[in-house]
Amino acid sequence: MKALKLIVFIALYLEISISSAQTFVVSDVVISDSTVSLTDPEIDWYGHHICWANAQGVWIADIDSVTGNIFPLNGQGILVDSTPSFQGMQLVANGPEWAMSQEGSEIIYSDSATTGSGFNIGRVKKVGNLWVQSAVPNGINRIPYFASFDSAYANGAVTSAGVNPITLTGTGQIIRFINNAGSEVNLGQGSKGGRWIKGEEGITYYKKVLGIDQAGYYLMSQGTTVQVTSNSYAKEQVWMFRAPEYNNELILTCIEKKPTFDELAIYRSVNNVWQKVDSLQSPSNRKRIFSPEPFWWNNKTYFFFVAERMPTDPTTFYDEVWIMAIDPQNPFSRMVSNAFAANRTDPEVYYTNIEPIIYYTERRNGITIMHKCATGLGSLITGIDNIIGKRNIVTIYPNPSNTIINVECKNGFQIFSSTGQLVKQNNKITTQIDIAGLPQGLYFLKTDNQVGRFVKTE
Repeated sequence: MKALKLIVFIALYLEISISSAQTFVVSDVVISDSTVSLTDPEIDWYGHHICWANAQGVWIADIDSVTGNIFPLNGQGILVDSTPSFQGMQLVANGPEWAMSQEGSEIIYSDSATTGSGFNIGRVKKVGNLWVQSAVPNGINRIPYFASFDSAYANGAVTSAGVNPITLTGTGQIIRFINNAGSEVNLGQGSKGGRWIKGEEGITYYKKVLGIDQAGYYLMSQGTTVQVTSNSYAKEQVWMFRAPEYNNELILTCIEKKPTFDELAIYRSVNNVWQKVDSLQSPSNRKRIFSPEPFWWNNKTYFFFVAERMPTDPTTFYDEVWIMAIDPQNPFSRMVSNAFAANRTDPEVYYTNIEPIIYYTERRNGITIMHKCATGLGSLITGIDNIIGKRNIVTIYPNPSNTIINVECKNGFQIFSSTGQLVKQNNKITTQIDIAGLPQGLYFLKTDNQVGRFVKTE
């Protein structure tokens, strides 16, 4: 009994020591089939899926909540619609999007109209164990841009472009709740696809004012638009949310396009007047900020983005993926992609049981493949508790060990590092696993829908 207690004590001691002393190491790995394209995957962190579209139709694949890996590797898990409108997707330069709300997660995308010659907003929603395709009520001649991403919304919502089916010209920026055609509001010309506001039922927008794209917002409860920015720099990628760093007040962020660098500007209402209160520049020597999106972890706000070269930068510069905190009192930035030359785009966030991870796609030899990157933001101990609480526990002994562990695996096993990287696997019945070749550290073993943890010693 004393020996058993000593082993448990050593395991916990090593686990805590490894966790507390751990420094960030880039973990950027390909997680999709590198021989086929997986174009612009969108992430459902609420329901643990991805969606995307190719010439065959709209697809759904699963995400493992422990590792963040996708199954199957080519992304072609379920074909939920073989007749989407690719012409509509090309017009708004946007594929399928996840709409999140208390109703669950569903997919919104441009579909072939069921009547007439125009476009329709298609939807796919899980009913029981089946994904069911239908059309958004009264959604004819609408092409969706973006959907609600806040699981606290009572109903899913969508922004779309009204389109003349003959001339293919826009008839205004339209927002609505998915199930309620009566909630539809046409905000007029000029808005280029507003993002839904986390914590508020409304959207951000950017439209031309005196020839310059400016940023503002529209709240459905008030029915009025508010222009926030007015300086001489064009605005892109407008987001609005309640920020813990600013007393949980609404702030608006956007890219301001300056001649020699991009700036992530932060605006806040001070005495009922919107003012620019802070700004962040790319910490990289690539000064263009592409596709910045917010995410939240441990009551802090971060942005992920791709740092791209400016037109005047050396052609040897390649894209990098970064995360950056907006807290003015505690500045933080970290490159999470590897240092190899790659054409990177489409960053997305997903929350594993340990930490947020960042996905991105790489264009390689004409094929689009998917990567995942650790952020190093997670608490290892909290992450383990989350996993143990959500999964059955598999018995592993001796633990810790430096050579062999014993475990009953009826359908094979997978071993992952503390950052979620797959380091060893076997698909055969196993009772002993040789771990002598693994570096010292904490590992997760997944088998037969069970998860266990063990410590590898020197």
